[in-house]
Amino acid sequence: MNRIWTKLIAPSKPLMPSADIIAIIPASGKGARFGMPKVNASFRGRSFCDHIISCLSDAGINDYRVANYPEATDMLHSIQIAIKELCPPLPNAFLIYPVDHPLVLASTITKLYSAHRRYPSAIIKPLFKNRSGHPIIVPGDMDFDASVEGGLRALIRACGKMIVYVETDDMGILQNINSPKDLPATLSIVHALDPDS
Repeated sequence: MNRIWTKLIAPSKPLMPSADIIAIIPASGKGARFGMPKVNASFRGRSFCDHIISCLSDAGINDYRVANYPEATDMLHSIQIAIKELCPPLPNAFLIYPVDHPLVLASTITKLYSAHRRYPSAIIKPLFKNRSGHPIIVPGDMDFDASVEGGLRALIRACGKMIVYVETDDMGILQNINSPKDLPATLSIVHALDPDS
């Protein structure tokens, strides 16, 4: 599998045609460690989903689906159901943005999209201090129905597509909020990194 590491500066203005990319927010988990489904979780008076949707809007993405399906067995299954509900034609790319990563910066989304424009057939992943996280961009022609065991990570390993890693200063890409105690410390740190905050 080919891999590319790149450092991109976010464009001053979003460059995202509305039909070019759709964000999918996997949100079907029961949130056992959090104490409630994370689709219902909130901080600063807003739900995780509202924070994510606001981030998407700031980055120029207004087309999204909250993939909240009780029958879903894992994140990949949630994504599969959401994509099957879309009317053709499918977009050029999907931004997979898990609901438990509500601290990502809009500037990170624009960097990922810039990399997607340069490498439209690749999977785009963000890096913070050499660690990859979420959200990611995958091409619209990705075969989400491929038979694999191990969820989305296994599907990406098996698909044979090039992976492009985009360096960021956004620790939010690593912040999988598993319990309420994860929020206070991460919130102050992550937002301190946002030049617009």
